[in-house]
Amino acid sequence: MRLKLCQFFSLVLVLLSCSCIELYQELEFTKDNAGKFKLKLSVSDVIYSNFVLGSKLDHYFDRKKGEALFKKSGVFIFNKYTVFNHENKKHLQIEGEISDMKKAMESKILGEFLYKFESGQKTVRLVFPKSKASKVDLKGLKLEMKIKVNGKITKCNAEKQGKKEASWIVNEANFNEKQDVFIQWR
Repeated sequence: MRLKLCQFFSLVLVLLSCSCIELYQELEFTKDNAGKFKLKLSVSDVIYSNFVLGSKLDHYFDRKKGEALFKKSGVFIFNKYTVFNHENKKHLQIEGEISDMKKAMESKILGEFLYKFESGQKTVRLVFPKSKASKVDLKGLKLEMKIKVNGKITKCNAEKQGKKEASWIVNEANFNEKQDVFIQWR
């Protein structure tokens, strides 16, 4: 079974005002279509027991099931897979390498990414689902995405952008305005 981040974001939309979810994801595109990844997820115990337990997301918090899910694609190599409880939250930290970024994007394990490579130009796009939730419903939500590339960024819609790195932050204040992550590079 694969968890799509869009399913995760849809789950976020039904959370109560006591919610607290933090997601940090980093992708690094290196030469030869390979790369590295980091994923950090923190979910309050209340949200975990009411919304995550028994869902597809629950597989990530079971180390054996989570590793099996990633390994099934054949392109993820783990350097770290940690699950722990701290301060009334469940935490998940995964870091590793990717042997084939195109296959990793197609697997949708890291999210609903569109990855294209055309005439020297590479494009990555992640689209969030439209939301009718109010800012109160999303209290405590923080999603952060960082993408590092092996060339020069030519187009990007990130808040923070350098020559080879871009970052996006989505929280309760801008969730409905920020509907996608887009980056192109050569």
